[in-house]
Amino acid sequence: MGLANALFGMYGGILVISVPQLLNARQVPEATIAAMTAVMISPGFWTFLVSPVLDVRFSRRWYSVTTAVIAAVLLSLALLNLDHLAWVEGLLVVGFFFANLYQSALGGWLSSITTAEEKHALSVWVTIANISGGGAMAMITGEIVQRLSPTVAKLNITGSEA
Repeated sequence: MGLANALFGMYGGILVISVPQLLNARQVPEATIAAMTAVMISPGFWTFLVSPVLDVRFSRRWYSVTTAVIAAVLLSLALLNLDHLAWVEGLLVVGFFFANLYQSALGGWLSSITTAEEKHALSVWVTIANISGGGAMAMITGEIVQRLSPTVAKLNITGSEA
């Protein structure tokens, strides 16, 4: 169950490794890429302020599925619009916001369906999935970006995340 958190790690891997590489390939200045990356990962620091909404109205399972779909769609749109930096930055800020909400919703859902004895193992696997997902996605997209044309690379990266 904890491996479901790999999606969050994958999103982070694309955000901090692959998107900067794609922007660099488009001759975007390094300072701009660094500033964009800092803004794009900022939801990791402030999404917790909104996380209590996950306890209202719908189930954590519903929020998990919905936020994962929204995050994937926004990532896809951002990767398909790399020539428009403001769009990329905006889409990925909102996308990573939903990815963070996904992680929170997933954690709440999984902890509600496991026994007290299983919680330690669940925590371990959630962490393993996050780190492994980020590393795997960074490596995979790095290879895709280097070996394929930009259009084919975008379609492959988008297809593996969605």
